[in-house]
Amino acid sequence: MPPFDRDTPWASGWSNAPDFDDQGKEFYAKFGSKGVNALGRSIELSGQLTTIVTAKQWAALMHLLAYIHHVELNQSFEEFAWNMHHREVAEKDCPFPRVYKFTNEYQTGVKMIMEHYEIGKDIPDTIKINGMDVPLMGGQDPIVILPPDKPIFVPFPKVQEFTARNGSASHQWATMSAKIVRNYDGGTKLRSKGYYHSELYKEEDRWLVITSPGISNNARINAAQVREAIPDFEGLGI
Repeated sequence: MPPFDRDTPWASGWSNAPDFDDQGKEFYAKFGSKGVNALGRSIELSGQLTTIVTAKQWAALMHLLAYIHHVELNQSFEEFAWNMHHREVAEKDCPFPRVYKFTNEYQTGVKMIMEHYEIGKDIPDTIKINGMDVPLMGGQDPIVILPPDKPIFVPFPKVQEFTARNGSASHQWATMSAKIVRNYDGGTKLRSKGYYHSELYKEEDRWLVITSPGISNNARINAAQVREAIPDFEGLGI
């Protein structure tokens, strides 16, 4: 959907409601009324207004949302945001109680799936949604393939600043084969919240997680591609 194109689909309905709910207010303030239909992704589940959403539908929805937020919005499970219902930004009472009565339950599942693939955290096989046992992992294709040993994340006690070397690049994941998110000129300042131990590159297995809004936020860059030494907080038990 080209943003603000004349063929923008009318998925969410009128966006001039006087009071938006929840994140709708923030979204409207940031993107305006046209953004509601131009920038929103409309996801629909089959069934009538009173049809109970099935366990398979919940599972598929959670994995789709995890993919969109992690890969396309470049968010981590900690940054999960902008997952809204039509009624939060428009006058439509949609997707109706059969879905929005269980928002907290399925959004918890989405973040658990993201957390599993981002930092290798073990999660249960199922989660309760509307009293049903909904599979979190079984039979679902992962949103990302991690190295077999699963990278270990080491957080910094506070955000650290680094300087990119000339010709360096950040990647979607902590491997050189992962999609390049951005190439950097030498001297580009990057902030980081910690690093992963993952694929070895130039005798360095630490991959910094970038925390710089507007500069490949949440992408990974190998420590060999920054000028500064990486602080060793592991020995302090952090």
